[in-house]
Amino acid sequence: MKYYGARFFFFLLMSLGCVDKADIALVSQQLPFIIEAAVTNAPGSDTVKITKAYPADGGYYSRVGVSGAKVRIISDAGESDRLTDIGRGMYITDTLQGVIGRSYQLLVSLSDQNGEHHYQSTAQRMLPAGAIDGITYEFTSQVNSSTGLSENGFNVYVNSSVSVSSSRRLRYKILGTYKVNTNPELIQIRTDCATPPCPTMSLPCATNCECCVCWVSEREKFPVLLDPDFVGGTTITRIPVHYIPINNYTFNERYRVEVTQMELSQDVYDFYSALRKQMLNASSLFQPPFFELRGNVEAQNQGPRVVGIFSATATTRQHLYINRGDVPYDMVSEPIAADCRAVAKNSSNQIPPFWE
Repeated sequence: MKYYGARFFFFLLMSLGCVDKADIALVSQQLPFIIEAAVTNAPGSDTVKITKAYPADGGYYSRVGVSGAKVRIISDAGESDRLTDIGRGMYITDTLQGVIGRSYQLLVSLSDQNGEHHYQSTAQRMLPAGAIDGITYEFTSQVNSSTGLSENGFNVYVNSSVSVSSSRRLRYKILGTYKVNTNPELIQIRTDCATPPCPTMSLPCATNCECCVCWVSEREKFPVLLDPDFVGGTTITRIPVHYIPINNYTFNERYRVEVTQMELSQDVYDFYSALRKQMLNASSLFQPPFFELRGNVEAQNQGPRVVGIFSATATTRQHLYINRGDVPYDMVSEPIAADCRAVAKNSSNQIPPFWE
């Protein structure tokens, strides 16, 4: 299992969705249930994700969302929210709204041929998130470790402040979004469809330019954590949180970067710290196996094992736009002969509600 560990969990946390095909004949054993859950004080529903993974051919994993679970979140104020199953292993809260200072607990019941199995998290008290005082960026030219080629980009930094009583166990979530305009009419291999054609990736043809303008979403590759052992005081400056390569896609027009800050409990911080180390050391022969990751969700009977993490976190967020004109040299514009929905992962022709 050492070979599979970090790569498996990387795909668990970085992707939200598709159920991959599993070759059941190749399944030698079933892995634990995976539970990812959080309650926040942000508007809207919170989400619990429950999946089951199976080893498949070629050293990869197939993931299947688990439906039919009974999921509740309770608080020390007597609140209880039975989450709604919306399919694909996703469950959303109905009435619960996180409040700073209150404690929350996750309760999950899963059934299989051996009966019903119960899982429970430790109680998590919601801590203040502090404040994001500003986001800055800085041009850099460096060698890409994957390609060995020189690459220009922007390093993104955050300035934060916390209370005197803060633990400084901060986590930063990043959402990068950029708009890309393409020219699918320049594609050389065409199909018999209306103009402009959208023949790539088996996507349907369009009668109007549904495949010319898209928005691409990017998230952090690894958990971004602030090490409290190296920070003193209540003001923290130039925390590196994101890197944006400069190319004809990311700065086809402009790039929006949004940073969310939260303070974690000790056990949640330890989990993400261990996960980060595994992901960064994925190529190491001495990498600890995936099963050694310890979350804060435990089985209450002799049911199947679980790797689960539940957090209760207040959040604060801020964003900025970096425009194409902020690149400190003249960029050469080249037409992109492609369906915009196929140029990158998480590309959509639906404009995000936050885009300005």
